[in-house]
Amino acid sequence: VTGLITGEALDKTTTETHVTVMRNPKDERVTSQQPENGVYVHGLYIEGARWPEEPEDTYDVGHTPCGGNLVDSRLKELLPLMPIMYVKAVVVQDSWEASAVGYMRYTADIYECPVYVTQFRGPTYIFLATLRVIEDKSKWTLTGTAIVLQTAD
Repeated sequence: VTGLITGEALDKTTTETHVTVMRNPKDERVTSQQPENGVYVHGLYIEGARWPEEPEDTYDVGHTPCGGNLVDSRLKELLPLMPIMYVKAVVVQDSWEASAVGYMRYTADIYECPVYVTQFRGPTYIFLATLRVIEDKSKWTLTGTAIVLQTAD
């Protein structure tokens, strides 16, 4: 759909994710209007980190309120539920590097987080989610931070 609207070729676009401040899929902000260019996704879990309940810094992407950044996980909280995510298509920038898993942005405040179907990882890889970070993004690579669609439970 984005390709039809923008006139861009499919091979010149990729996905970009923003974590919203909304946690309830029945929230009026979610149900009243769809995002301008993309889709809301809920029911994702994060492993190796968490997203803060009340983000300190917020910003808008179109009319979608987003905010927060990766923070350390809590003890005994292995797979916290992510807030509703806004996934949209964007045009690939010249500075991004194409790789086997997606486009690497090499931006200090963005962690390219792998998204998997299951905790098994490996062959269940789907795409890279772009998550905001304050600390060095190598920390999240070393902790094995990833998003999964379904848990082993």
